[in-house]
Amino acid sequence: MKYLWQAIKEARYWLITYVALVLCFSLFTWLMDLEAWTSVQFIIIALPIPLAFIPIMLNAQKYRQLDEAAQAFWQEQNDYNERQWLNELPLAAQDQLKVLLASLKQKDDQLNQQNIELKQYKNYIEEWVHEIKKPLALISLVIENRSDQMSPIVLERMVHARNQIKNHVDQILYYARMNSSHRDYRFETLELTSVIHLALAENASILQETAFKSTIQGQAARVVSDKKSLIFILSQLINNSVKYVHTEPKELIFTLNQINTTATLRIEDNGPGVEKEDLPFIFDQAFTGHGSSSTGMGLHLVKQLAEDLAIKLTAESIEGKGLAIILSFPLHEEHL
Repeated sequence: MKYLWQAIKEARYWLITYVALVLCFSLFTWLMDLEAWTSVQFIIIALPIPLAFIPIMLNAQKYRQLDEAAQAFWQEQNDYNERQWLNELPLAAQDQLKVLLASLKQKDDQLNQQNIELKQYKNYIEEWVHEIKKPLALISLVIENRSDQMSPIVLERMVHARNQIKNHVDQILYYARMNSSHRDYRFETLELTSVIHLALAENASILQETAFKSTIQGQAARVVSDKKSLIFILSQLINNSVKYVHTEPKELIFTLNQINTTATLRIEDNGPGVEKEDLPFIFDQAFTGHGSSSTGMGLHLVKQLAEDLAIKLTAESIEGKGLAIILSFPLHEEHL
Protein backbone atom coordinates (compact mmCIF):
# COMPACT_ATOMS: atom_id res chain seq x y z
CA MET A 1 0.00 0.00 0.00
CA LYS A 2 2.84 2.42 0.78
CA TYR A 3 4.21 1.99 -2.75
CA LEU A 4 0.78 2.78 -4.24
CA TRP A 5 0.48 5.96 -2.20
CA GLN A 6 4.01 6.92 -3.21
CA ALA A 7 3.12 6.46 -6.89
CA ILE A 8 -0.10 8.47 -6.50
CA LYS A 9 1.73 11.20 -4.64
CA GLU A 10 4.39 11.56 -7.35
CA ALA A 11 1.78 11.47 -10.15
CA ARG A 12 -0.72 13.76 -8.43
CA TYR A 13 -0.19 16.80 -10.70
CA TRP A 14 -0.39 14.71 -13.85
CA LEU A 15 -3.46 12.89 -12.47
CA ILE A 16 -5.27 16.14 -11.58
CA THR A 17 -4.55 17.54 -15.04
CA TYR A 18 -5.74 14.35 -16.70
CA VAL A 19 -9.03 14.27 -14.74
CA ALA A 20 -9.59 17.97 -15.43
CA LEU A 21 -9.16 17.43 -19.18
CA VAL A 22 -11.56 14.48 -19.16
CA LEU A 23 -14.19 16.52 -17.32
CA CYS A 24 -13.73 19.51 -19.63
CA PHE A 25 -14.07 17.29 -22.71
CA SER A 26 -17.20 15.73 -21.20
CA LEU A 27 -18.66 19.19 -20.52
CA PHE A 28 -18.04 20.38 -24.08
CA THR A 29 -19.61 17.22 -25.46
CA TRP A 30 -22.66 17.71 -23.25
CA LEU A 31 -23.05 21.33 -24.34
CA MET A 32 -22.71 20.48 -28.01
CA ASP A 33 -25.07 17.48 -28.16
CA LEU A 34 -26.93 16.25 -25.08
CA GLU A 35 -28.23 13.09 -26.76
CA ALA A 36 -24.77 12.16 -28.06
CA TRP A 37 -23.21 12.82 -24.67
CA THR A 38 -25.78 10.56 -22.96
CA SER A 39 -24.88 7.68 -25.24
CA VAL A 40 -21.11 8.00 -24.81
CA GLN A 41 -20.82 9.29 -21.21
CA PHE A 42 -19.45 5.92 -19.96
CA ILE A 43 -16.67 5.98 -22.56
CA ILE A 44 -15.93 9.66 -21.90
CA ILE A 45 -15.93 9.62 -18.06
CA ALA A 46 -16.07 6.16 -16.47
CA LEU A 47 -13.45 4.47 -18.65
CA PRO A 48 -10.56 7.02 -18.91
CA ILE A 49 -10.27 7.69 -15.17
CA PRO A 50 -9.69 4.02 -14.14
CA LEU A 51 -7.32 3.64 -17.10
CA ALA A 52 -5.24 6.47 -15.63
CA PHE A 53 -4.43 4.26 -12.65
CA ILE A 54 -2.74 1.59 -14.78
CA PRO A 55 0.59 3.48 -15.04
CA ILE A 56 0.25 4.39 -11.36
CA MET A 57 -0.03 0.68 -10.44
CA LEU A 58 2.95 -0.10 -12.67
CA ASN A 59 5.00 2.63 -10.94
CA ALA A 60 3.99 1.27 -7.52
CA GLN A 61 5.26 -2.16 -8.58
CA LYS A 62 8.49 -0.54 -9.79
CA TYR A 63 8.97 1.21 -6.42
CA ARG A 64 8.40 -2.08 -4.56
CA GLN A 65 10.99 -3.89 -6.70
CA LEU A 66 13.45 -1.01 -6.24
CA ASP A 67 12.99 -1.09 -2.44
CA GLU A 68 13.42 -4.87 -2.29
CA ALA A 69 16.58 -4.70 -4.43
CA ALA A 70 18.04 -1.97 -2.19
CA GLN A 71 17.26 -3.93 0.99
CA ALA A 72 18.79 -7.08 -0.48
CA PHE A 73 21.98 -5.18 -1.31
CA TRP A 74 22.36 -3.65 2.17
CA GLN A 75 21.72 -7.05 3.78
CA GLU A 76 24.34 -8.75 1.62
CA GLN A 77 26.64 -6.51 -0.35
CA ASN A 78 27.81 -8.45 -3.39
CA ASP A 79 28.07 -7.89 -7.15
CA TYR A 80 24.81 -9.71 -7.95
CA ASN A 81 22.69 -7.64 -5.56
CA GLU A 82 24.41 -4.48 -6.77
CA ARG A 83 23.50 -5.27 -10.39
CA GLN A 84 19.89 -6.06 -9.39
CA TRP A 85 19.62 -2.72 -7.62
CA LEU A 86 21.14 -0.79 -10.51
CA ASN A 87 18.79 -2.46 -13.02
CA GLU A 88 15.78 -1.13 -11.13
CA LEU A 89 17.01 2.47 -11.39
CA PRO A 90 16.63 4.94 -14.26
CA LEU A 91 19.74 5.23 -16.43
CA ALA A 92 20.45 8.75 -15.16
CA ALA A 93 20.55 7.55 -11.55
CA GLN A 94 22.62 4.42 -12.25
CA ASP A 95 25.86 6.34 -12.87
CA GLN A 96 25.40 8.38 -9.70
CA LEU A 97 24.76 5.24 -7.63
CA LYS A 98 27.81 3.51 -9.13
CA VAL A 99 30.01 6.40 -8.02
CA LEU A 100 28.47 6.35 -4.54
CA LEU A 101 28.85 2.57 -4.15
CA ALA A 102 32.45 2.71 -5.37
CA SER A 103 33.21 5.38 -2.78
CA LEU A 104 31.53 3.35 -0.03
CA LYS A 105 33.46 0.24 -1.04
CA GLN A 106 36.72 2.16 -0.91
CA LYS A 107 35.89 3.48 2.58
CA ASP A 108 34.87 -0.01 3.69
CA ASP A 109 38.16 -1.47 2.43
CA GLN A 110 40.09 1.25 4.25
CA LEU A 111 38.16 0.56 7.46
CA ASN A 112 38.82 -3.18 7.19
CA GLN A 113 42.52 -2.51 6.65
CA GLN A 114 42.60 -0.21 9.68
CA ASN A 115 40.88 -2.88 11.79
CA ILE A 116 43.47 -5.44 10.69
CA GLU A 117 46.32 -3.07 11.51
CA LEU A 118 44.76 -2.23 14.87
CA LYS A 119 44.41 -5.91 15.71
CA GLN A 120 48.03 -6.53 14.71
CA TYR A 121 49.12 -3.58 16.86
CA LYS A 122 47.15 -4.89 19.83
CA ASN A 123 48.68 -8.34 19.43
CA TYR A 124 52.14 -6.82 19.20
CA ILE A 125 51.58 -4.77 22.37
CA GLU A 126 50.40 -7.85 24.29
CA GLU A 127 53.38 -9.89 23.06
CA TRP A 128 55.73 -7.03 23.95
CA VAL A 129 54.26 -6.82 27.45
CA HIS A 130 54.77 -10.52 28.01
CA GLU A 131 58.34 -10.31 26.72
CA ILE A 132 59.22 -7.28 28.87
CA LYS A 133 57.96 -9.12 31.94
CA LYS A 134 60.86 -11.58 31.62
CA PRO A 135 63.67 -9.04 32.30
CA LEU A 136 61.35 -7.41 34.86
CA ALA A 137 61.12 -10.72 36.71
CA LEU A 138 64.91 -11.04 36.49
CA ILE A 139 65.32 -7.57 38.04
CA SER A 140 63.01 -8.60 40.89
CA LEU A 141 65.02 -11.79 41.39
CA VAL A 142 68.29 -9.87 41.53
CA ILE A 143 66.82 -7.41 44.03
CA GLU A 144 65.60 -10.23 46.26
CA ASN A 145 68.76 -12.36 46.12
CA ARG A 146 71.49 -9.70 45.82
CA SER A 147 70.13 -6.88 47.94
CA ASP A 148 72.83 -7.46 50.58
CA GLN A 149 75.50 -6.80 47.93
CA MET A 150 74.02 -3.41 46.95
CA SER A 151 74.40 -0.11 48.70
CA PRO A 152 71.12 1.22 50.18
CA ILE A 153 70.87 4.01 47.61
CA VAL A 154 71.42 1.61 44.67
CA LEU A 155 68.86 -0.83 46.08
CA GLU A 156 66.35 1.99 46.56
CA ARG A 157 66.81 3.16 42.97
CA MET A 158 66.55 -0.38 41.61
CA VAL A 159 63.31 -0.99 43.48
CA HIS A 160 61.91 2.36 42.35
CA ALA A 161 62.80 1.69 38.71
CA ARG A 162 61.34 -1.82 38.90
CA ASN A 163 58.07 -0.52 40.32
CA GLN A 164 57.78 2.22 37.72
CA ILE A 165 58.39 -0.21 34.86
CA LYS A 166 55.86 -2.68 36.26
CA ASN A 167 53.20 0.00 36.65
CA HIS A 168 53.68 1.31 33.10
CA VAL A 169 53.65 -2.22 31.66
CA ASP A 170 50.37 -2.97 33.45
CA GLN A 171 48.90 0.28 32.14
CA ILE A 172 49.79 -0.37 28.53
CA LEU A 173 48.48 -3.95 28.73
CA TYR A 174 45.12 -2.85 30.13
CA TYR A 175 44.93 0.03 27.66
CA ALA A 176 45.41 -2.38 24.74
CA ARG A 177 42.74 -4.68 26.12
CA MET A 178 40.22 -1.88 26.68
CA ASN A 179 39.78 -1.51 22.91
CA SER A 180 39.15 -5.22 22.45
CA SER A 181 35.62 -6.49 21.71
CA HIS A 182 36.24 -9.46 24.04
CA ARG A 183 37.41 -8.84 27.59
CA ASP A 184 38.15 -11.81 29.79
CA TYR A 185 36.51 -10.70 33.02
CA ARG A 186 35.84 -13.34 35.68
CA PHE A 187 33.13 -12.16 38.05
CA GLU A 188 33.01 -13.66 41.52
CA THR A 189 32.03 -12.78 45.06
CA LEU A 190 34.87 -10.83 46.69
CA GLU A 191 35.59 -9.60 50.19
CA LEU A 192 36.67 -5.99 49.65
CA THR A 193 39.02 -6.05 52.63
CA SER A 194 40.88 -9.03 51.16
CA VAL A 195 41.20 -7.31 47.79
CA ILE A 196 42.62 -4.20 49.47
CA HIS A 197 45.22 -6.34 51.26
CA LEU A 198 46.19 -7.97 47.93
CA ALA A 199 46.61 -4.55 46.29
CA LEU A 200 48.69 -3.29 49.21
CA ALA A 201 50.85 -6.42 49.09
CA GLU A 202 51.40 -5.96 45.36
CA ASN A 203 52.56 -2.40 45.99
CA ALA A 204 54.32 -3.08 49.30
CA SER A 205 57.79 -2.20 48.04
CA ILE A 206 56.84 1.22 46.68
CA LEU A 207 54.78 1.99 49.80
CA GLN A 208 57.70 1.01 52.00
CA GLU A 209 60.16 2.94 49.88
CA THR A 210 58.07 6.12 50.08
CA ALA A 211 57.23 5.61 53.80
CA PHE A 212 53.49 5.47 53.24
CA LYS A 213 51.22 4.47 56.09
CA SER A 214 48.03 2.66 54.99
CA THR A 215 44.91 2.18 57.11
CA ILE A 216 41.78 0.11 56.49
CA GLN A 217 38.67 1.07 58.42
CA GLY A 218 34.90 0.60 58.32
CA GLN A 219 32.68 -2.44 57.99
CA ALA A 220 33.49 -5.37 55.71
CA ALA A 221 31.53 -5.71 52.47
CA ARG A 222 31.18 -8.43 49.86
CA VAL A 223 30.71 -7.50 46.22
CA VAL A 224 30.62 -9.21 42.84
CA SER A 225 33.47 -8.10 40.59
CA ASP A 226 36.58 -9.18 38.69
CA LYS A 227 39.42 -9.62 41.18
CA LYS A 228 42.28 -8.98 38.78
CA SER A 229 40.77 -5.78 37.39
CA LEU A 230 39.79 -4.53 40.85
CA ILE A 231 43.36 -5.03 42.12
CA PHE A 232 44.60 -3.10 39.09
CA ILE A 233 42.19 -0.23 39.88
CA LEU A 234 43.37 -0.06 43.49
CA SER A 235 47.02 -0.29 42.41
CA GLN A 236 46.59 2.65 40.05
CA LEU A 237 44.99 4.71 42.84
CA ILE A 238 47.80 3.76 45.21
CA ASN A 239 50.44 4.73 42.65
CA ASN A 240 48.63 7.99 41.97
CA SER A 241 48.83 8.89 45.67
CA VAL A 242 52.48 7.83 45.86
CA LYS A 243 53.24 10.08 42.93
CA TYR A 244 51.67 13.23 44.36
CA VAL A 245 51.77 12.99 48.16
CA HIS A 246 54.88 14.58 49.68
CA THR A 247 53.46 15.69 53.03
CA GLU A 248 54.84 13.90 56.08
CA PRO A 249 53.52 11.62 57.40
CA LYS A 250 52.22 10.17 54.14
CA GLU A 251 48.86 8.52 54.66
CA LEU A 252 46.51 6.37 52.61
CA ILE A 253 43.15 5.55 54.18
CA PHE A 254 40.74 2.91 52.89
CA THR A 255 37.22 3.35 54.31
CA LEU A 256 34.54 0.71 53.74
CA ASN A 257 30.85 1.43 54.12
CA GLN A 258 27.49 -0.03 53.16
CA ILE A 259 24.41 2.10 52.52
CA ASN A 260 21.20 0.28 51.53
CA THR A 261 22.00 -1.55 48.26
CA THR A 262 25.42 0.03 47.72
CA ALA A 263 28.85 -0.78 49.12
CA THR A 264 31.39 2.04 48.99
CA LEU A 265 35.17 2.07 49.19
CA ARG A 266 36.79 5.45 49.81
CA ILE A 267 40.52 5.77 49.09
CA GLU A 268 41.85 8.99 50.57
CA ASP A 269 45.33 10.51 50.82
CA ASN A 270 46.71 13.63 52.49
CA GLY A 271 48.40 15.07 49.43
CA PRO A 272 48.05 18.48 47.79
CA GLY A 273 44.61 17.66 46.42
CA VAL A 274 43.18 18.86 43.12
CA GLU A 275 42.09 22.36 42.18
CA LYS A 276 38.32 22.80 42.03
CA GLU A 277 38.28 23.61 38.31
CA ASP A 278 40.37 20.51 37.50
CA LEU A 279 38.40 17.99 39.56
CA PRO A 280 35.77 17.13 36.88
CA PHE A 281 38.54 16.26 34.40
CA ILE A 282 40.93 14.06 36.40
CA PHE A 283 39.63 10.88 34.74
CA ASP A 284 39.99 12.25 31.21
CA GLN A 285 42.63 10.67 29.01
CA ALA A 286 46.01 12.46 29.14
CA PHE A 287 44.83 14.93 31.80
CA THR A 288 47.84 15.70 34.00
CA GLY A 289 46.90 18.82 35.92
CA HIS A 290 49.14 21.83 36.31
CA GLY A 291 52.87 21.27 36.23
CA SER A 292 52.67 17.46 36.23
CA SER A 293 55.01 15.29 34.19
CA SER A 294 52.80 12.17 34.36
CA THR A 295 50.93 10.71 31.39
CA GLY A 296 47.49 10.94 32.99
CA MET A 297 46.73 7.42 31.76
CA GLY A 298 46.32 5.72 35.16
CA LEU A 299 43.11 7.41 36.30
CA HIS A 300 41.67 7.22 32.79
CA LEU A 301 42.12 3.43 32.80
CA VAL A 302 40.56 3.31 36.26
CA LYS A 303 37.49 5.12 34.88
CA GLN A 304 37.21 2.81 31.87
CA LEU A 305 37.53 -0.36 33.95
CA ALA A 306 35.08 0.94 36.54
CA GLU A 307 32.46 1.49 33.84
CA ASP A 308 32.97 -2.07 32.57
CA LEU A 309 32.60 -3.47 36.08
CA ALA A 310 29.49 -1.36 36.87
CA ILE A 311 31.39 0.58 39.56
CA LYS A 312 30.38 4.19 40.04
CA LEU A 313 33.45 6.38 40.38
CA THR A 314 33.47 9.81 42.03
CA ALA A 315 36.19 12.13 43.27
CA GLU A 316 36.29 14.63 46.14
CA SER A 317 39.07 17.04 46.98
CA ILE A 318 39.87 20.17 48.88
CA GLU A 319 43.01 21.81 47.56
CA GLY A 320 45.83 21.32 50.01
CA LYS A 321 43.98 18.64 52.00
CA GLY A 322 44.16 15.55 49.81
CA LEU A 323 42.18 13.64 47.20
CA ALA A 324 39.48 11.02 47.80
CA ILE A 325 38.30 8.53 45.18
CA ILE A 326 35.03 6.75 46.00
CA LEU A 327 34.14 3.42 44.41
CA SER A 328 30.45 2.49 44.69
CA PHE A 329 29.49 -1.15 44.10
CA PRO A 330 25.90 -2.32 43.54
CA LEU A 331 25.08 -5.12 46.00
CA HIS A 332 23.30 -8.32 44.99
CA GLU A 333 20.44 -9.64 47.11
CA GLU A 334 22.53 -12.39 48.72
CA HIS A 335 25.03 -9.75 49.95
CA LEU A 336 22.49 -7.39 51.52
